[in-house]
Amino acid sequence: MKDLPSWIRKILNSDNLTCGRCDKIFSRKELISVGIQKSSRKPHKEILFIGIACDICGEMTIFELQEMGLLNLAFEIIEEQTEEYTNKKKRELDKEMNNSNTRKRPGQPNNQPNNQPNNQQQQQQKIRSKITRKEIKEDVRILNNIKYHEDFLVALGMSLDDIEKYRFKKRKKRKKNEDK
Repeated sequence: MKDLPSWIRKILNSDNLTCGRCDKIFSRKELISVGIQKSSRKPHKEILFIGIACDICGEMTIFELQEMGLLNLAFEIIEEQTEEYTNKKKRELDKEMNNSNTRKRPGQPNNQPNNQPNNQQQQQQKIRSKITRKEIKEDVRILNNIKYHEDFLVALGMSLDDIEKYRFKKRKKRKKNEDK
């Protein structure tokens, strides 16, 4: 199965689950289902199960792993995917930071023959923002000094006519809702 949670993989690898008919030890490749169902044993609570089909004899076996509800399973899966995504992004950022640290800075001598920048340097230079730190600081200062919503909308680039049209639509909608 694709995107199998690591804790289920660990259970499969450590428990040596075997086929009831031919005693073959199952591997991850034979896993066909993961889910939540009521236990076949009393007190019939919700449990996590896995379904495995033997590739030798074709027998399907269902193993009850642990007590778990559907929401718990969903949160476990989402949590693991979030961790994997976060780790992946962290590695990409680390790699990008390492690349940017090795990139030629203005005023540094170029170690390449005939002063031709390589493709990687050209791509990194294209990605560089055109906004200066001074512009960012100025915009932050302006936004921090804004006291009214209309001033904020103007700072974003809305014209006074657009703001008035927005107010008119809002009043019209409010009046319509009050009439109901």
